[in-house]
Amino acid sequence: MIKQKILLVVFDLDGVLLNSKQNMKISWNVVNKKYNFRINFSSYFKHIGIPFFQILKKLKIEKKTKSFYKKVKFNYDNISKKDSSSLNLYKGSKIFLKKLKNKNIKTCILTSKDIIRSRIFLKKFEIKVNKLITPEKIKFPKPHPYALNQLKKKYHIKRNNILFIGDTIHDHKCAQNAKVNYAHVNWGYGKNYKPKIKINSFSDLEKYFIF
Repeated sequence: MIKQKILLVVFDLDGVLLNSKQNMKISWNVVNKKYNFRINFSSYFKHIGIPFFQILKKLKIEKKTKSFYKKVKFNYDNISKKDSSSLNLYKGSKIFLKKLKNKNIKTCILTSKDIIRSRIFLKKFEIKVNKLITPEKIKFPKPHPYALNQLKKKYHIKRNNILFIGDTIHDHKCAQNAKVNYAHVNWGYGKNYKPKIKINSFSDLEKYFIF
């Protein structure tokens, strides 16, 4: 197998770099009770990987007013920010990011989490990347290839020199739609799809790519 040279690595955030499941559970359980949704966390969690408003639609939560979804998200986000102690980084995340930086490889995060919480959590763990992309910053969220295509143009890097590391089918489809390399982390949240490359640690990537 010929290893592909990688010049840009794009990470999903939740389930790839950041273990935030408990934080999500705490936040969802509070808004679930507050608004009497009667939707358990496991049902909510099935849709992780797409923006919050889209999850509410998938769960068929009715918009009581034009601003209802915004109110729900405001409450969810506030709880999430206050409970940042339940967050932790996955093993090897900072070491791998440092290695890429030392080799002058561009790093980006493409997440469905909003920009405010993303910045707070990245600051908490002192994670720095070349670019952070959140739903507010792009026309079309994952699995649309828009964000990856924009990165390709911004850095003038060919598709076969880009690697997207994710953990859900939304990440996989995004990479497929953009025709870039994709690797699935086995420690993440998504299980019901079959990518070609699966890894148990970031060091496993060296079996398939050159950094």
